[in-house]
Amino acid sequence: MTLQEMGRGKGLRDKGLTLTELVLTLAILAAIAALTLPNLTGWIRHYRVRRVVRELVCQMELAKIKALKTNRQYRIAFDPSSKTFRMERGNRPDAPGEWVQEGGIFRVPHQISLEANVEAIRFNPDGTALSGSVTIRAGDGEYYTVTANTSTGKINVARGK
Repeated sequence: MTLQEMGRGKGLRDKGLTLTELVLTLAILAAIAALTLPNLTGWIRHYRVRRVVRELVCQMELAKIKALKTNRQYRIAFDPSSKTFRMERGNRPDAPGEWVQEGGIFRVPHQISLEANVEAIRFNPDGTALSGSVTIRAGDGEYYTVTANTSTGKINVARGK
């Protein structure tokens, strides 16, 4: 089979892209990226705020369960200045009123603020809680307020904008 028979009227050079076609394709892709980038940054910020709220609620639920299971107080302690929170265990017989960190420290990403009106939210062995509120806020005005009901220890999340 000859080259003419393979191409049937088209040369082998016609099967690739020209430089003009390649530049035009890249320009279209760049325009699409420029239009979607602002939406993408907003989505990423929203995802980060929701991740912090989920982690806080999970830690609070775990503290509540551990308090019921071990018959000791547990709390989630907040440090808004360093934008961190951590779980702590209490009720030590040898040092009442002292708290021992249990698990790691969760750091809030720098674009998100952590505001707490209490030092800690405490969960008691009887299922009650010493409550307060914690607000997780993004730079665009989106925020979530997390509280624990004092009589039932139920954790509530309210979203605001």
